[in-house]
Amino acid sequence: MKKIMMLLAGFLAVSCSNDDIVSSAPQKKLSSIKMNYYQNDKLMTFRNFTFLNDQLVTIKYQESACEDYTYNIQGLVSQILIYNLSGRLITTITYSYDTAGRITEKSFKTFVTDTGEPVNVNFVFTHLADKIVVAKTYNGDIQNEEILMNSNKKIIKQVLKPDIHSATFQYENDNVTSSKTFIFNLESTESYSYNTLKNDYNYRKYIFGNEWKLNDYLDTFDSGSTYFVYLQSENLISEYTSSPSRIDNSSDKTAVYKRIFTYNFNDQKQIYKETEIYSRIVDETTENIGKSEFIYTYK
Repeated sequence: MKKIMMLLAGFLAVSCSNDDIVSSAPQKKLSSIKMNYYQNDKLMTFRNFTFLNDQLVTIKYQESACEDYTYNIQGLVSQILIYNLSGRLITTITYSYDTAGRITEKSFKTFVTDTGEPVNVNFVFTHLADKIVVAKTYNGDIQNEEILMNSNKKIIKQVLKPDIHSATFQYENDNVTSSKTFIFNLESTESYSYNTLKNDYNYRKYIFGNEWKLNDYLDTFDSGSTYFVYLQSENLISEYTSSPSRIDNSSDKTAVYKRIFTYNFNDQKQIYKETEIYSRIVDETTENIGKSEFIYTYK
Protein backbone atom coordinates (compact mmCIF):
# COMPACT_ATOMS: atom_id res chain seq x y z
CA MET A 1 0.00 0.00 0.00
CA LYS A 2 1.36 3.38 -0.89
CA LYS A 3 2.14 5.95 1.78
CA ILE A 4 1.47 9.66 1.79
CA MET A 5 2.88 11.11 -1.41
CA MET A 6 3.50 14.65 -0.32
CA LEU A 7 2.85 16.81 2.74
CA LEU A 8 3.98 20.43 2.77
CA ALA A 9 2.65 23.48 4.58
CA GLY A 10 -0.45 24.63 2.75
CA PHE A 11 -0.23 21.82 0.19
CA LEU A 12 -1.54 18.28 0.55
CA ALA A 13 -1.67 15.23 -1.67
CA VAL A 14 -2.58 11.72 -0.46
CA SER A 15 -2.87 8.40 -2.26
CA CYS A 16 -6.21 6.61 -2.53
CA SER A 17 -4.50 3.41 -1.48
CA ASN A 18 -3.16 4.85 1.78
CA ASP A 19 -4.71 2.86 4.61
CA ASP A 20 -3.19 4.43 7.72
CA ILE A 21 -2.65 8.19 7.61
CA VAL A 22 -0.60 9.37 10.57
CA SER A 23 -1.44 12.83 11.91
CA SER A 24 0.18 14.97 14.58
CA ALA A 25 -2.92 17.18 14.69
CA PRO A 26 -4.43 18.13 18.06
CA GLN A 27 -7.06 15.87 19.62
CA LYS A 28 -10.70 16.05 18.62
CA LYS A 29 -10.05 16.97 15.01
CA LEU A 30 -12.29 15.27 12.47
CA SER A 31 -10.51 12.12 11.30
CA SER A 32 -13.09 10.16 9.32
CA ILE A 33 -16.68 9.86 8.17
CA LYS A 34 -18.37 6.66 7.08
CA MET A 35 -21.48 6.92 4.93
CA ASN A 36 -23.71 3.82 4.95
CA TYR A 37 -26.75 3.42 2.72
CA TYR A 38 -29.41 0.83 3.61
CA GLN A 39 -32.45 -0.59 1.85
CA ASN A 40 -34.84 -2.66 4.00
CA ASP A 41 -32.21 -2.53 6.77
CA LYS A 42 -29.67 -4.18 4.46
CA LEU A 43 -26.39 -2.36 3.84
CA MET A 44 -26.26 -1.68 0.10
CA THR A 45 -23.18 0.52 -0.22
CA PHE A 46 -20.80 2.65 1.79
CA ARG A 47 -18.17 5.35 1.45
CA ASN A 48 -15.22 6.08 3.72
CA PHE A 49 -14.01 9.68 4.05
CA THR A 50 -10.52 10.20 5.52
CA PHE A 51 -9.40 13.56 6.95
CA LEU A 52 -6.02 14.95 7.94
CA ASN A 53 -5.87 18.14 10.02
CA ASP A 54 -9.54 18.75 9.23
CA GLN A 55 -9.01 18.43 5.47
CA LEU A 56 -10.68 15.71 3.43
CA VAL A 57 -7.92 13.78 1.68
CA THR A 58 -9.50 10.56 0.40
CA ILE A 59 -12.91 9.05 -0.31
CA LYS A 60 -13.09 5.30 -0.89
CA TYR A 61 -16.20 3.75 -2.38
CA GLN A 62 -17.33 0.17 -1.89
CA GLU A 63 -15.86 -1.85 -4.76
CA SER A 64 -15.76 1.27 -6.89
CA ALA A 65 -13.80 4.45 -7.55
CA CYS A 66 -11.81 6.37 -4.98
CA GLU A 67 -10.97 10.06 -4.87
CA ASP A 68 -7.80 11.89 -3.80
CA TYR A 69 -7.96 15.56 -2.69
CA THR A 70 -5.17 18.14 -2.97
CA TYR A 71 -5.28 21.66 -1.45
CA ASN A 72 -3.83 25.06 -2.30
CA ILE A 73 -2.14 27.57 -0.01
CA GLN A 74 -5.61 28.97 0.92
CA GLY A 75 -6.54 25.56 2.31
CA LEU A 76 -9.13 25.05 -0.45
CA VAL A 77 -9.36 21.96 -2.63
CA SER A 78 -7.43 22.55 -5.83
CA GLN A 79 -7.54 19.11 -7.43
CA ILE A 80 -9.49 15.86 -7.19
CA LEU A 81 -8.18 12.69 -8.82
CA ILE A 82 -10.71 9.90 -9.34
CA TYR A 83 -9.56 6.31 -9.83
CA ASN A 84 -11.42 3.13 -10.74
CA LEU A 85 -11.15 -0.12 -8.79
CA SER A 86 -8.00 -1.22 -10.63
CA GLY A 87 -6.25 2.05 -9.74
CA ARG A 88 -6.53 3.63 -13.17
CA LEU A 89 -6.99 7.41 -13.23
CA ILE A 90 -10.35 8.11 -14.88
CA THR A 91 -11.13 11.75 -14.06
CA THR A 92 -9.21 14.87 -13.02
CA ILE A 93 -11.02 17.88 -11.51
CA THR A 94 -9.25 21.20 -10.84
CA TYR A 95 -10.42 24.41 -9.13
CA SER A 96 -9.33 28.06 -9.07
CA TYR A 97 -10.50 30.74 -6.60
CA ASP A 98 -10.53 34.49 -6.09
CA THR A 99 -9.01 36.21 -3.05
CA ALA A 100 -12.37 35.85 -1.23
CA GLY A 101 -12.15 32.06 -1.57
CA ARG A 102 -14.94 31.74 -4.14
CA ILE A 103 -14.62 29.32 -7.05
CA THR A 104 -13.78 31.16 -10.27
CA GLU A 105 -13.06 28.15 -12.45
CA LYS A 106 -13.72 24.42 -12.39
CA SER A 107 -12.43 22.01 -15.01
CA PHE A 108 -12.74 18.28 -15.30
CA LYS A 109 -11.35 15.82 -17.77
CA THR A 110 -12.67 12.28 -18.07
CA PHE A 111 -10.28 9.81 -19.68
CA VAL A 112 -12.48 6.68 -19.71
CA THR A 113 -15.49 7.15 -22.01
CA ASP A 114 -17.68 5.06 -24.29
CA THR A 115 -16.02 6.55 -27.38
CA GLY A 116 -12.50 6.26 -26.08
CA GLU A 117 -12.01 10.01 -26.50
CA PRO A 118 -11.44 12.22 -23.41
CA VAL A 119 -14.25 14.58 -22.38
CA ASN A 120 -13.24 18.09 -21.30
CA VAL A 121 -15.67 20.36 -19.44
CA ASN A 122 -14.74 23.79 -18.09
CA PHE A 123 -16.74 26.30 -16.03
CA VAL A 124 -15.72 29.93 -15.54
CA PHE A 125 -17.63 31.77 -12.79
CA THR A 126 -17.69 35.58 -12.92
CA HIS A 127 -18.88 37.05 -9.62
CA LEU A 128 -20.90 40.27 -10.00
CA ALA A 129 -22.91 42.29 -7.48
CA ASP A 130 -26.27 40.64 -8.17
CA LYS A 131 -25.40 37.47 -10.07
CA ILE A 132 -22.78 34.94 -11.07
CA VAL A 133 -22.25 34.50 -14.80
CA VAL A 134 -21.30 30.96 -15.78
CA ALA A 135 -19.49 30.17 -19.03
CA LYS A 136 -19.55 26.43 -19.67
CA THR A 137 -17.30 24.91 -22.33
CA TYR A 138 -17.98 21.30 -23.31
CA ASN A 139 -15.41 19.89 -25.74
CA GLY A 140 -15.11 23.32 -27.34
CA ASP A 141 -18.80 24.32 -27.35
CA ILE A 142 -19.60 27.34 -25.13
CA GLN A 143 -22.87 27.91 -23.27
CA ASN A 144 -23.60 30.88 -21.01
CA GLU A 145 -25.67 30.38 -17.87
CA GLU A 146 -26.22 32.40 -14.70
CA ILE A 147 -27.08 32.38 -11.00
CA LEU A 148 -29.08 35.32 -9.67
CA MET A 149 -28.45 36.64 -6.13
CA ASN A 150 -30.47 38.84 -3.78
CA SER A 151 -29.10 41.74 -1.73
CA ASN A 152 -28.02 39.29 1.01
CA LYS A 153 -25.98 37.27 -1.50
CA LYS A 154 -28.48 34.43 -1.35
CA ILE A 155 -29.16 32.42 -4.50
CA ILE A 156 -32.68 33.17 -5.78
CA LYS A 157 -32.58 31.73 -9.29
CA GLN A 158 -30.52 29.31 -11.32
CA VAL A 159 -30.83 29.60 -15.10
CA LEU A 160 -29.24 26.66 -16.87
CA LYS A 161 -30.92 27.16 -20.22
CA PRO A 162 -33.30 30.13 -20.69
CA ASP A 163 -36.89 29.04 -21.38
CA ILE A 164 -35.85 25.40 -21.02
CA HIS A 165 -34.35 24.78 -17.59
CA SER A 166 -34.37 27.05 -14.53
CA ALA A 167 -34.94 26.90 -10.78
CA THR A 168 -36.11 29.57 -8.30
CA PHE A 169 -35.77 29.60 -4.51
CA GLN A 170 -37.82 31.15 -1.71
CA TYR A 171 -36.37 32.07 1.72
CA GLU A 172 -37.59 32.64 5.24
CA ASN A 173 -35.13 33.63 8.00
CA ASP A 174 -32.25 32.87 5.60
CA ASN A 175 -33.49 29.31 5.07
CA VAL A 176 -34.61 27.97 1.69
CA THR A 177 -38.24 27.01 2.26
CA SER A 178 -39.12 26.03 -1.31
CA SER A 179 -37.67 25.61 -4.77
CA LYS A 180 -39.36 25.40 -8.14
CA THR A 181 -37.73 23.68 -11.07
CA PHE A 182 -38.84 24.34 -14.64
CA ILE A 183 -37.80 21.82 -17.32
CA PHE A 184 -39.35 21.70 -20.78
CA ASN A 185 -42.69 23.22 -19.67
CA LEU A 186 -42.86 20.92 -16.63
CA GLU A 187 -42.68 22.45 -13.16
CA SER A 188 -41.92 20.67 -9.89
CA THR A 189 -41.81 22.04 -6.36
CA GLU A 190 -39.72 21.01 -3.40
CA SER A 191 -40.16 22.25 0.17
CA TYR A 192 -37.76 22.28 3.11
CA SER A 193 -38.12 22.50 6.89
CA TYR A 194 -35.40 23.28 9.43
CA ASN A 195 -34.50 22.95 13.08
CA THR A 196 -32.86 25.61 15.25
CA LEU A 197 -29.29 24.28 14.88
CA LYS A 198 -26.82 26.25 12.77
CA ASN A 199 -25.89 24.72 9.44
CA ASP A 200 -22.15 24.46 10.08
CA TYR A 201 -21.46 20.73 10.31
CA ASN A 202 -21.40 19.47 6.72
CA TYR A 203 -18.10 17.93 5.65
CA ARG A 204 -18.03 20.14 2.56
CA LYS A 205 -16.77 23.03 4.69
CA TYR A 206 -13.51 21.08 5.11
CA ILE A 207 -13.10 21.21 1.32
CA PHE A 208 -14.27 24.70 0.38
CA GLY A 209 -13.41 26.92 3.37
CA ASN A 210 -15.40 29.92 4.61
CA GLU A 211 -17.36 30.15 1.34
CA TRP A 212 -18.21 26.45 1.45
CA LYS A 213 -21.94 26.92 0.95
CA LEU A 214 -21.57 28.99 -2.21
CA ASN A 215 -18.70 26.85 -3.49
CA ASP A 216 -20.66 23.66 -2.90
CA TYR A 217 -23.47 25.08 -5.01
CA LEU A 218 -21.09 26.10 -7.80
CA ASP A 219 -19.47 22.67 -7.67
CA THR A 220 -22.84 20.97 -8.31
CA PHE A 221 -24.21 23.66 -10.63
CA ASP A 222 -24.16 21.58 -13.80
CA SER A 223 -26.32 18.85 -12.26
CA GLY A 224 -29.33 21.18 -12.21
CA SER A 225 -30.33 19.63 -8.88
CA THR A 226 -32.35 21.74 -6.47
CA TYR A 227 -32.12 19.24 -3.65
CA PHE A 228 -28.66 20.32 -2.54
CA VAL A 229 -29.75 23.94 -2.19
CA TYR A 230 -30.56 23.24 1.46
CA LEU A 231 -26.84 23.60 2.14
CA GLN A 232 -27.25 27.32 1.50
CA SER A 233 -29.54 27.73 4.50
CA GLU A 234 -28.73 29.20 7.91
CA ASN A 235 -30.06 26.20 9.86
CA LEU A 236 -29.80 22.42 9.55
CA ILE A 237 -32.48 20.86 7.41
CA SER A 238 -34.99 18.59 9.14
CA GLU A 239 -37.29 17.59 6.27
CA TYR A 240 -37.41 17.61 2.47
CA THR A 241 -40.63 17.06 0.50
CA SER A 242 -41.16 16.88 -3.25
CA SER A 243 -44.23 17.72 -5.25
CA PRO A 244 -46.22 14.74 -6.63
CA SER A 245 -44.58 13.01 -9.56
CA ARG A 246 -45.37 9.90 -11.59
CA ILE A 247 -43.88 6.70 -10.24
CA ASP A 248 -42.92 5.54 -13.74
CA ASN A 249 -44.03 5.89 -17.35
CA SER A 250 -46.30 2.85 -17.19
CA SER A 251 -48.31 3.97 -14.16
CA ASP A 252 -50.75 6.79 -13.54
CA LYS A 253 -49.93 6.75 -9.84
CA THR A 254 -48.00 9.60 -8.31
CA ALA A 255 -45.73 9.73 -5.31
CA VAL A 256 -44.49 12.40 -2.92
CA TYR A 257 -40.89 11.80 -1.88
CA LYS A 258 -39.66 12.77 1.57
CA ARG A 259 -36.44 12.79 3.56
CA ILE A 260 -36.27 13.17 7.33
CA PHE A 261 -32.96 14.34 8.85
CA THR A 262 -31.81 13.76 12.43
CA TYR A 263 -28.52 14.69 14.14
CA ASN A 264 -26.58 13.49 17.17
CA PHE A 265 -23.81 15.40 18.95
CA ASN A 266 -21.07 14.46 21.42
CA ASP A 267 -20.32 16.24 24.70
CA GLN A 268 -18.03 18.67 22.86
CA LYS A 269 -20.91 19.74 20.61
CA GLN A 270 -19.43 18.02 17.58
CA ILE A 271 -21.75 16.12 15.28
CA TYR A 272 -21.08 12.37 15.40
CA LYS A 273 -24.07 11.03 13.44
CA GLU A 274 -26.39 12.34 10.74
CA THR A 275 -29.27 10.17 9.56
CA GLU A 276 -31.48 10.56 6.49
CA ILE A 277 -34.66 8.47 6.19
CA TYR A 278 -35.99 8.17 2.61
CA SER A 279 -39.66 7.45 1.95
CA ARG A 280 -42.43 8.05 -0.53
CA ILE A 281 -46.18 8.44 -0.12
CA VAL A 282 -48.39 6.63 -2.65
CA ASP A 283 -52.18 6.60 -2.25
CA GLU A 284 -51.77 7.96 1.28
CA THR A 285 -49.52 5.02 2.16
CA THR A 286 -45.95 5.71 3.27
CA GLU A 287 -43.33 3.37 1.85
CA ASN A 288 -39.81 3.30 3.30
CA ILE A 289 -37.19 3.46 0.57
CA GLY A 290 -33.91 3.56 2.40
CA LYS A 291 -31.68 5.16 4.98
CA SER A 292 -28.30 6.92 4.94
CA GLU A 293 -26.03 7.34 7.95
CA PHE A 294 -23.03 9.63 8.19
CA ILE A 295 -20.90 8.61 11.18
CA TYR A 296 -18.23 11.15 12.23
CA THR A 297 -15.06 10.12 14.09
CA TYR A 298 -12.69 12.53 15.89
CA LYS A 299 -9.25 12.21 17.39
